[in-house]
Amino acid sequence: MATRRSALRGSVRQSGFTLVELMVVVALIGVLSMIASPSFSTFIASQRVRSASYELSNTMVFSRSEAIKRNADVTVSPVDATSGWRAGWNVTAVQGADTVTLATQAAFASLDISPTPAVALVFSRTGRPSTSQSFEVSSSSVLSATRCVTLPLSGVPRVKNGACS
Repeated sequence: MATRRSALRGSVRQSGFTLVELMVVVALIGVLSMIASPSFSTFIASQRVRSASYELSNTMVFSRSEAIKRNADVTVSPVDATSGWRAGWNVTAVQGADTVTLATQAAFASLDISPTPAVALVFSRTGRPSTSQSFEVSSSSVLSATRCVTLPLSGVPRVKNGACS
């Protein structure tokens, strides 16, 4: 019997990682994440700017469409006039004696959206805005992340990289 036990013990092979190997892998992952984190925060900030600029552009397209569809004026105004456009905005239309809110955009944290002071945009029933306007969307943490949303009198917004000129 003793020979069988020793024979079984010799044939059983254990597999896995040692504690030293696991610690080396954890240390390498830590070093690589420290190298990647600054560029990742820049990426996140630029994506926030891009998202906010497209939200603003989509709101203008929606407002223009609603003005034509309803054959009435549609107003895009900031939620808070003192905080400006970065506090969010409302899209409203007058229907009879009532003012109807068509859409609301929440505030954008850590972003600056100019112009300040914020002036409401009114799209007429023909889909044209009352004035042409340019909005500069930028990040307060990353200076290189800036986009410009331009609304000409035609009513079709355009988004481009960089500051408004």
